[in-house]
Amino acid sequence: MTQAAAFRALHAGPDPLILANAWDAGSARLIASLGARAIATSSAAVAWSHGYADGHA
Repeated sequence: MTQAAAFRALHAGPDPLILANAWDAGSARLIASLGARAIATSSAAVAWSHGYADGHA
């Protein structure tokens, strides 16, 4: 099964898919260590962790 197919299958399971948003590598590692089946992020989370508003470089 490809990664894309595995991710899609998470959406079809009997349990709801809960996606925690990571904002950096450390938060992604923490989320993964807690057993997350998938991890998301957002442009705002990454921007804010670097001290910027979303949409600004």
